[in-house]
Amino acid sequence: MSLASLFLIAVGFAVSTLLGYFVTTFLLPPKSARALAWAFAPAVGAGASSLIFFVFRRPIFTVEIALLTLFALGFLARSMLFREPAPPISWRLSLFGLVLSGAVALAVYGLLLRADRMPHGDWDAWAIWNTHARFLYRGGRTWSDGIPYTVHGDYPLLTPSLTARLWRYAGEEAPEAGALLGIMFALSGVAVLLSTLSQLRDTQLALLMALMLIGTPYYLERGVSQYADVPLAVFTISTIALICLHLERGPDRFGPLVLAGFTAGCAGWTKNEGLLFILATCIVLLLPVFRNPAVTFRRFAAFSLGLLLPLAVISYFKLAIAPPYDLIEDLRYQETIQRITSIDRHAVILKSLARSAWFFGAWAMQPMIPLFAFIALRGAGRRVFRSQGGFAGLLILGIVLAGYYAVYLITPIPLQVHLDSSLNRLLIHLWPSFLLVLSLMARSKSLSGSCSDTPGEGGQREFNSC
Repeated sequence: MSLASLFLIAVGFAVSTLLGYFVTTFLLPPKSARALAWAFAPAVGAGASSLIFFVFRRPIFTVEIALLTLFALGFLARSMLFREPAPPISWRLSLFGLVLSGAVALAVYGLLLRADRMPHGDWDAWAIWNTHARFLYRGGRTWSDGIPYTVHGDYPLLTPSLTARLWRYAGEEAPEAGALLGIMFALSGVAVLLSTLSQLRDTQLALLMALMLIGTPYYLERGVSQYADVPLAVFTISTIALICLHLERGPDRFGPLVLAGFTAGCAGWTKNEGLLFILATCIVLLLPVFRNPAVTFRRFAAFSLGLLLPLAVISYFKLAIAPPYDLIEDLRYQETIQRITSIDRHAVILKSLARSAWFFGAWAMQPMIPLFAFIALRGAGRRVFRSQGGFAGLLILGIVLAGYYAVYLITPIPLQVHLDSSLNRLLIHLWPSFLLVLSLMARSKSLSGSCSDTPGEGGQREFNSC
C-alpha cells in the first residue's frame, strides 16, 4: 500500500471519527468528560459511515462532508450555549497507566506487523467479508445481484461496507484497509472499557481492566484478521456501557439510551449474532414495565429511536437482498426435537463451553483466577448489588449466552464441528462486556485510597450534575 493510499485511508478514519464524536457529544449530557465522547466516537462514526455508504453508495463523499459541516456548526453553537468547559477525566501517572501505555504500543506494533504480513486476513476475511466488500466496491448498481451467491450471503454488511468505503477513499482495493479497520475497533473497545469504568468506578480499576483486554491475544488476533467478531464485541460493550451510564449517572437524561439504541442496531448490522443481542437488550429494558411502566416506556422509546435507522437498513437487506439464513433453512421439526431432548448433546455443549471459557483468550498465563481474586479483594459494596447498570448488563449477557446455547442445541451442522469452529469467537463477543460488568460489581476506590460503597464515589460526577 502506497503512502498516498495510507494518507487517504487516514482521512476516511478521521471523517468517520469526527462524525461519531459530534453525534456522541450531542447525545451525552453537556458536562460529560470529552474523553468519554472520544472513546465512543470511532465505533459510532463507523456505524454511521457504514449506513451512509449502504444507503447512498456513490455520493458518499458529498453526504459525509455535508453531515460533517452540519454537525460541526451544531457543535460550535452548542459550545457557545454551554460555555462551561467539559471536565476531562483525570489520568494520574501510575504504574498501571505506564504498563497500559506500553502494552498498547506493543500491541499496535505487533498488529501492524501482522497486517503487513497477512494483508488479506484469515480465511473468513477473504472468503466472506472482503468478498462482500468487493461486490460493494466494484458492483455499481447491480452489486446486490451477486451477494446471495457468495459464502454466507445473508451476513450483514457493516464491516464489508466500511472496507469498501476506505477503498473509495484510497481509490484502490488496498488489502490492508480491513486490517487497519480491525485495529481501530480493537483499540476502540479498550477505550470504551477504560473511559466507562473511570466514570462509574475509579481510574485504577479502569486501567487494570483495559490492560486485561489489550492483553487478550485472541481479541487482538481476531481484530487484525479482518473478521467481524471484534466490531461486534465493541458495539456490544458500547451499548451496555451507555445503558450503565444512563442508569447510574443520568436516569433523567435519555440521550445515552438513544445512542445505545444506535450501537445495538450497529451490532445487528455487523453479524447475525447481533440480532440476538438487540433482542436481549430490548427484553432487559422492558423488564421493569410492571414495576414502573411510565419510566420503562420512556427509556424503551429513547432506545428504539436510536435503533430505528440501523434496524430499517437491516430489515431491507434481509428481506430484499440476503438469501435465507442457512441454519434456519436446514432445520427440520422432528430432527430439532430429537436434538433438544438429547442428553448427550447438552453434555457436549456444556463441556465445550466450560473448556472454551477457560482457554478462549489464548493467554500464555491464565488470568481468570487473578481477575476474580482482585475483584474479591476489592469487595462488593452494599449498594453495588442494587446497581441497575451492572444488573442490566449481566442480564443482557446471560440472555445472549443462553441464545448461543440454544443455537448449538438445534444446529443442523455436526455439533462438535460447529463448536470447534465458532465457540471461541462467540465468547470474544462478550469478553469486553464481561470485564465491564464484573468491574461494576467491585467497590470504587476513592482518590484517597479508601474503598467506597457508593458506585463511582471519588470519581467523576458529570452525569450527577445534569
